[in-house]
Amino acid sequence: MNNLLTQLRPDQAALVHSVVSDTQLEGVANRKQLQLRLQAESDWRIHTPETALALKKLISDLDTPDTQQQPSSVSTKEAINRFLAHKEAGGLAEASIKSYRTILNLFARKYPTLPNYAEEIETYLASKPTSRTASTIYAVLCLLYNFANERLGVQNVMKKIKKPRFKPKEPQRLTATQAKALLDALGNERERGLVFCFLGLGLRLSEALRLNVGDIGEDMIKVTGKERTESMPLIPEIRDALLKLANGHSPEEPLFIGQRGRLSQSTVEYIIKRLFNSAGINGIRQSPHTLRHTRGALTAAAGLDSYSSRRLLRHTTTAMTDQYSQLNMDELRIKEEKYNPLRLLGSHQETFRTISI
Repeated sequence: MNNLLTQLRPDQAALVHSVVSDTQLEGVANRKQLQLRLQAESDWRIHTPETALALKKLISDLDTPDTQQQPSSVSTKEAINRFLAHKEAGGLAEASIKSYRTILNLFARKYPTLPNYAEEIETYLASKPTSRTASTIYAVLCLLYNFANERLGVQNVMKKIKKPRFKPKEPQRLTATQAKALLDALGNERERGLVFCFLGLGLRLSEALRLNVGDIGEDMIKVTGKERTESMPLIPEIRDALLKLANGHSPEEPLFIGQRGRLSQSTVEYIIKRLFNSAGINGIRQSPHTLRHTRGALTAAAGLDSYSSRRLLRHTTTAMTDQYSQLNMDELRIKEEKYNPLRLLGSHQETFRTISI
């Protein structure tokens, strides 16, 4: 029996001893016998709700074969390094790699060896300050364990864990009037190019900063996103604004240039906040992502179907990616020309005339 108890976690072994005595455990030689003994000897009425719940969970877990209950011997740090190297080789965006590394390094500090019990990870997630944070960590751990299961033979315990639930925040976005005011506040070509990327194209900040001069085509723009690089429709108004920024630079050079090469994220965030203030837009998140949300809201209000809107915003879910194949580029271009926010707002032509160079 002692060998059998060593296959359990310390808290599970202690739970067994709190329910049945050593005498009652005599002759129990395998997990199934232990399961039956616990069911027979347990008086559920005398236990606290927490103990009863833990006991029911243990009895259920005893159905799992012994080979799946052995602790993992895989170094968490090694698994993380191999996982991130795999993602980098697959072209995952640098910002996403950095975010994954931060989350997973904290996990490795807590668990030097990759946990093989769902309860350990559930406890770790429950220790986080908000359900939103726990949900983010859960998603990254799912990716890690999928990789570790396929490449390192580690049991994927994440399949046993429910995703932490939280109430999503209402997306921040501008009204049509506020969006027009922002366009009217544009003061130079770089500001115009940035706002057209976020509001006109719906780019994420990282996507806009990764643009090179050569990514701008006649009626298409190449966007390097979170998971993949793809070409998207480009209306003339936005193309002309971006080409003015190119200013004779070679195709491999950045489109948005700062003092030290490619424009920094902090500089762009500062520019957008300054524009919001100049337009008198307060009480709302002053960020490029607010403009991306605004694009989605304006096109939806104008009648663009959700399917096309998500395609134009380059959402990355697998189910949506499968649906994308049903909409060819010519059809997508027609949608973009009809529903682009700059055309819906009707103020872009005036903006072209009044902006200083």
